[in-house]
Amino acid sequence: MELMVYKIDGNVSSKLSLNLDDFKVKKYLIHDKIKTELANIRTGNASTKTRGEVSGGGRKPWRQKGTGRARQGSIRSPLWVGGGVVFGPQPRDYDLDMPKKQKKIANYHTLIFKLKEGVVKIVEDLPKTGKTKDMYNFVTKVLGGKTERSVVLFLEDNMLVKRSMRNIPWLDYMSVKRLASHPLFYAKNVIMTKDAFDYINKELEILIGGK
Repeated sequence: MELMVYKIDGNVSSKLSLNLDDFKVKKYLIHDKIKTELANIRTGNASTKTRGEVSGGGRKPWRQKGTGRARQGSIRSPLWVGGGVVFGPQPRDYDLDMPKKQKKIANYHTLIFKLKEGVVKIVEDLPKTGKTKDMYNFVTKVLGGKTERSVVLFLEDNMLVKRSMRNIPWLDYMSVKRLASHPLFYAKNVIMTKDAFDYINKELEILIGGK
């Protein structure tokens, strides 16, 4: 497998080779990691009031017998408009967890999955002007004019780089030291800096060696 390396001007400078043909991606790990990430961002604050929590309804609306109407004990019965809700949602915690080592392996399997798809491009560096226009022009040139959902992977945080990317709606960004499987898996393209690739390549060699 060959990966194109792009210069800061967006032109191809060299190629990198990576052998992943014999590596089998464990998709169930990717699924578990994405499910965990999505569950952990749910707020779980949906709430309804039962008949005991709705205000009012303390007095019986009419006497038990002799009116010809059905007997009622409260105007806040679930059968009434404005009454309580039966079995409605209550605040809850949706959080899931995975072992730390399993999370790390799942993230790497997601990255290898994208590498096998052939959508990963390596860049020597990213524009550090802090301007969205410069980053937009650079990314679209590397992607061949595409403005699809993409992820930029870098090694160390840089405020100017992050500031220039945050207003591009179809572009996500993260450090390879803190990968997240969900945005990575659904990205149409992945752009990775050369130093991030060198870092992750050492980790992948250990992973691939152990399979």
